[in-house]
Amino acid sequence: MANNGSLFYILTIKFIRAYKSFEAVIIRLFLGFFENLVRKSYLDAGIELDGSNPWDITVHNKNEFFLRLTNHAPLGLGETYVEGVWDCDDLVELNYRTMRKAIYKAYMNPWNRFLNYMELMHFNMQTEKKAWEVGEKHYNLGNDLFESFLDPSMNYSCGYWKTAKSLAEAQTDKMDLIAKKLMLSPGMSVLDIGCGWGGLSKYLAENYGVRVVGITVSQEGAKYARERCSKLPVDIRLMDYRDLDEKFDRIVSVGKHVRARWTKELWKFL
Repeated sequence: MANNGSLFYILTIKFIRAYKSFEAVIIRLFLGFFENLVRKSYLDAGIELDGSNPWDITVHNKNEFFLRLTNHAPLGLGETYVEGVWDCDDLVELNYRTMRKAIYKAYMNPWNRFLNYMELMHFNMQTEKKAWEVGEKHYNLGNDLFESFLDPSMNYSCGYWKTAKSLAEAQTDKMDLIAKKLMLSPGMSVLDIGCGWGGLSKYLAENYGVRVVGITVSQEGAKYARERCSKLPVDIRLMDYRDLDEKFDRIVSVGKHVRARWTKELWKFL
């Protein structure tokens, strides 16, 4: 694994960026060819661009749509939707058909797969600076926004639906399953990396008698979590996990706060 500040890292990332810029130029020159490829890929999934079905994509800016989709695949599709480049009446069905036919794989040719590996797997792109940027641009949008669609415990990850009949039950069942897998005992210390709004930290402290340190890079999330955990042995800290210098009995991180390749960094906290 290369260090993010190494010359190899800097040169590799510059090369990838330069290549993607060059690729964008080629796409612009032969946009009609790539447009036909995109249209065919979607037709294979029963999705027609500018079609009449609710799941069909209505393209408002064809040049931008085909360029970004060809150059950046799923990321380009998501970003252009947010920017109003295209629209769709039934996003759920569109996503289902897209995933069922694995349309995104058309982008993942051997060369792009190699570039993605170098950029996303060989290097840890989750730098401390970028981690704080995620907190500012996403999690600090306002707690009322997240309250509008999350369960009462404010869990921002998948629930456990084995027997649950509602989202609230699924999230509670998930937290309890996590607690059982951690094999907790009263008095233990637990590190909750990416604690969000404190849902899991609160649940573990209340139901298993443990002391929890929850860390987050979101000011809004930290404020919310501190208020709901104020009477519990829960310490919510606004910090990056890499700045910690403590030992814990257990570590938990629900979601992709620490990518799998770098979880070995966490052993120093045990």
